[in-house]
Amino acid sequence: MKIRNGIICIYHSFDVGKEIHLGKVEKLLGAVPKTSPLVLKKITPRYVQYRQPPLLVSLGSTRIKIGEKVFDAKTVAKIYDFGVITVVNRMPFSGDLRGLRETSALIWSELPAIEKSAAAVVERIKQEISGFVMNPAEETFSEDYVVYQVNRFDRPAGAEELVRKYAGEITSILASEPRGLSTQEVKETFKKSISYSGEDLLVTSWNAAFVYDTEECYDTLDVLEYANIELLELRVYDSFLDKGLDKAYDHIRKPEHVFGSKYSGVSKELSEMRLDVSEVMEKVENSLKLVGEQYLARVHESASSALHLGAWKEMVNRKLGLVQDLYALLSEQIQMTQLIILEVLVIALIAAELALALWK
Repeated sequence: MKIRNGIICIYHSFDVGKEIHLGKVEKLLGAVPKTSPLVLKKITPRYVQYRQPPLLVSLGSTRIKIGEKVFDAKTVAKIYDFGVITVVNRMPFSGDLRGLRETSALIWSELPAIEKSAAAVVERIKQEISGFVMNPAEETFSEDYVVYQVNRFDRPAGAEELVRKYAGEITSILASEPRGLSTQEVKETFKKSISYSGEDLLVTSWNAAFVYDTEECYDTLDVLEYANIELLELRVYDSFLDKGLDKAYDHIRKPEHVFGSKYSGVSKELSEMRLDVSEVMEKVENSLKLVGEQYLARVHESASSALHLGAWKEMVNRKLGLVQDLYALLSEQIQMTQLIILEVLVIALIAAELALALWK
């Protein structure tokens, strides 16, 4: 079965700061950016939409070499208000699934070079919007994801046939593995597969997804990108909390200052760190609400499972709990220190009054 119309979408998302004031961005890379709302193809509640749609700027064509082939990719950048910029390369392709399997393996080896090119684009954007970025990121974090989208085969095909006849090929494509994989691996991969009408199919994995849909499915692609951005931000929070906790422990281990004043500074830093992480997490998680849209909610659930977002969230929440516990412990220590200081002052005042009375 031949692929007549397909697109390989390569996403590279970068964390650039805590927040970007999108309303103040008037021009990017010589063009006026457009808002990019969620384009829904099914009857959906009106509230299923970005809280603030990202800005979209077209970057024209990019020549990307994959193995011996050179693809003319359409490149766009999407800027999100919660401090993330995604560069998307969309490369048209045709051929059979076995050829796509070989191409996917080559894409995996070329991803570092593609990411380097995307990072250069992001740097240019960061320079132009530097005045609108709050708390710019000091360390570069990025996440990539590849979506293999098929819109038309050389003959009609449904989800059932694709699963029955081509599950092995699709699994190898997602694994970027030019060879065949075990039956167990195929079954595990297709546990997360979903279909809306029977004429479409979505299969997700930790680094890629396979999408078959005869209609345009921008909403599905946007939700997959959003899940990948969530993973990026969770990695950022996790690293931020690790560094903050290590710094706090280092301060606590140092010799105590006079009156235990070192605890006040550490306690303040912990409080600010907890508030910063909680604020950004809330903003990202509430940026796109899918309640009431069952299919897109299932798309997000499938991608979340493949990307292990639940485990990442649990880890971040556990570290937030450690921050809270350490903050409470230090607050208690500070209160005890303040009581001791107060008692010392009271004793000193009493001693001074006695000394004054005796002197008279």
